[in-house]
Amino acid sequence: MRTATSERKNRVRDDATAERQGRGHPRLAIAFLLALSLIPAACESAKPDLGDDPEVVRSLETLVKDWQLSTHAIGVTLAVSTDGRGGWVGTAGVSDRDDASPVAPDALFRVGSITKTFVAVIILQLVEEGTLDLDDRVRDYVPSYAAGDQVTIRQLLQHTSGLEDFQPLPEFEEAVIADLNKRWRPIEVLEFVSPEPQFEPGTAWSYSSTGYVALGMAMEAATGNSLSSEIRSRIIEPLSLGSTYLAGHEEGPEGLVRGYDDVLHVGTLFDLGSIPYTAIETAAWAAGGIVSSAEDLARFAVALFGGELLTDASLDQMLTIVQLETEPPDWNYGLGLIQFPTDSGPVWGHDGAIPGFDSLFVYSPRQRVAVVALTNGNAASNTLIPLLNDALAVISGDD
Repeated sequence: MRTATSERKNRVRDDATAERQGRGHPRLAIAFLLALSLIPAACESAKPDLGDDPEVVRSLETLVKDWQLSTHAIGVTLAVSTDGRGGWVGTAGVSDRDDASPVAPDALFRVGSITKTFVAVIILQLVEEGTLDLDDRVRDYVPSYAAGDQVTIRQLLQHTSGLEDFQPLPEFEEAVIADLNKRWRPIEVLEFVSPEPQFEPGTAWSYSSTGYVALGMAMEAATGNSLSSEIRSRIIEPLSLGSTYLAGHEEGPEGLVRGYDDVLHVGTLFDLGSIPYTAIETAAWAAGGIVSSAEDLARFAVALFGGELLTDASLDQMLTIVQLETEPPDWNYGLGLIQFPTDSGPVWGHDGAIPGFDSLFVYSPRQRVAVVALTNGNAASNTLIPLLNDALAVISGDD
């Protein structure tokens, strides 16, 4: 078991402090040194904001359009937010295939499991406040949940609880399809899986949205507030995320694009915008119910890694990777965050998938930049990581 080193907050420093032996007039020497000290600052200030850099903007616009055409995605939004150079948002494709409405820069998408990162942040805030502890048993907050005797808050966050994932279960899918207008309660979702973990908690890794539904219940029990109100008061309102809300539990602004999915597994994307989504979004809840925009998620990522939401110690907890015998392929999981490899170095973030939508956000500690991609067609889900990889290369000048 080993802990990954946190790479965040690595600020670039000017090392022009080498010793010099002055010769000649001391005032001239001081003036010369002052002039030298201004050179890096002048060069840095001359670098344009991201949106004002025509070469970068042109490359990003080409990237997102080429990606949309090559993947046959219905629509996509790509947002970039940097430390000190502003941001950029670009789109390609349509939000509605029938009327060919182009995707707006502030379009809303269902972001699926990116919701898990929001939940993890709030759990860690509650730990900071002394309301709960990462090693508390779930039973301390949800006594009615049978599996709560065996698993801890930490294990739920990092998917080492052993709880079976409810989402891929055929019987769960059948129950949702049977009544798309049903408003699911969290305990009903948990009842679809066995209370017995598939392995001894803490000894292996297996992705499980079930654990995050249980976390949502524990959060509500610990605070006495609804999940939606906790997300709003702790993250949405402090960061002014005007396009973000927990679907099925509160009203949000207009602008949600239509989702398309290959529901029959025949290679054709069907329009899901004409069917009720209540059962899907309420069942997803703490595991995947948030709706947001690319710009909002970029703001969230910058705030998270910039220390606006958590203390350094708590963020270190999120970035702590436990290496187990069973690991996710090609990436590592912390507490509600995934570490992805890219050509620009390791990045942190989370992906999301919910019928009709795919999403991914990442933050590069080395570049101090957040990149978000949202799409309304699940056929393109396996290409979002390469898209963000290429976007990071453009920003760094490595393309």
